[in-house]
Amino acid sequence: MEALGECLKEVVSDNYTLQFSTGADEEENMGGSIIKVDATDRTKTDEPVTNFILKCAPPSSILRSMIPLSNIYNIEIYLYSTVFPEFTRIQSEKNILIPFKPYPHFYKSLNDDREEMLVLENVKQLGYKHQNRHQPLDYVYVSLIVKQYAKLHALSYAIRDQKPKLFESFEKNMQNHFFGDFNFGGLVVTIRQRTLNALKALDPVKDALLYDQFSYFAENPTQVLQNLIQSRSRNKVISHIDCGILNFLFKYEVSDCAH
Repeated sequence: MEALGECLKEVVSDNYTLQFSTGADEEENMGGSIIKVDATDRTKTDEPVTNFILKCAPPSSILRSMIPLSNIYNIEIYLYSTVFPEFTRIQSEKNILIPFKPYPHFYKSLNDDREEMLVLENVKQLGYKHQNRHQPLDYVYVSLIVKQYAKLHALSYAIRDQKPKLFESFEKNMQNHFFGDFNFGGLVVTIRQRTLNALKALDPVKDALLYDQFSYFAENPTQVLQNLIQSRSRNKVISHIDCGILNFLFKYEVSDCAH
């Protein structure tokens, strides 16, 4: 709590009171705790409440032996503090009329061991919502997500083309990522489980080519991923690797069409 207090001091003043509540159900976020923070100015009762989300790494030694949590959080902090601002900057420099910014505002971070934390904007206050994680997404949702990924990947191409030294620094500082160390048994178990679930959506006869590719990946996840990671292809991009439904939030128009 002391580390949390020090972190929030740089976000809100001493005149604010903080109210904490859960930002997600415990079983919905294995990689940490999501905490909602409402900050109210004690001297201005009519002042709008400022809303934050704290994403905190779990200190559990057992979980940290299965997943490289410290590396994951350090890279996420690097993304918010360094990479995303550069994505915003290059779009401004190129006079993009409708800039792409699919991530919440970043306020502050803490990267002390077992106390890793990010302080982010609570975009649910802007009308964004989760979808039911127990229900599959339809074509409209999946198509929207793929288009957003295409824009995200395009920014990597733009940075590498226009600012190659900057892209090299991104690569250098994002080495120890989620798939960087397969000594963590939890990674392989998770990959195999998700791949086998994906196989259920395919017909082994009608979808033979895709089915065989997914089957091979399920049996050899370490080899396939290491080959991709070690590749010297110029098609490398900064990518979002966890496509779970709960990692997407949607905002709706009156027609209920997601965007």
